[in-house]
Amino acid sequence: MLIIQEDEAEVVQDKRWQRDSVRYEIRKLNAPFKEAQKDKRWNAELECYMDPQDNPVVDPSKVDFDAVKNLFPDQDTYHTRRLSEKGYEANLMNKLKEFFEASLPKAVEMRKRKKEEMEKLIEEMKRTTEDADEEEQRTEKSQVPNETEVNESSELLNVGNTNKNENQCRNCIEMCKVCTEKDEKIKIKEIEINKKF
Repeated sequence: MLIIQEDEAEVVQDKRWQRDSVRYEIRKLNAPFKEAQKDKRWNAELECYMDPQDNPVVDPSKVDFDAVKNLFPDQDTYHTRRLSEKGYEANLMNKLKEFFEASLPKAVEMRKRKKEEMEKLIEEMKRTTEDADEEEQRTEKSQVPNETEVNESSELLNVGNTNKNENQCRNCIEMCKVCTEKDEKIKIKEIEINKKF
């Protein structure tokens, strides 16, 4: 009989802790809401008040107490998981925040629209970047001169002069791998010729 009474007392205490925790979390919404009301920061489009950073503010009277209570674990579970799992408390608070903001249907809808637009923009940027990379690769391939062009351009170069402009490919004006290798061969031959004299 005594054991049953102790279990019942624990259940009652757990329920009281849950109710008190939920009341505390809902009460935290009062100050920002009253401040937004006082400053008359009503957003007609979202149909809610806004904080100074233009974030929607939840009306605590519109929050469903029982539904929030169902989100909260019992006291033992809360404290055990809070200590053993690193992000447990932060995740729980994020769930509560999302639940509170669910009472602002227009704000939730607007946030979803913005998220979808951002995802579309990111996808579009990825496609544009991929297209630009492919175009750059095609351009680089078309700019690499074939062997006869390299031979002709190396004949045009003055072997004695090491001016940077002359080390550049005459066709693309950028240093390309083929031209660089050819220039190295010419320099080696020049050094061998100088050693002979």
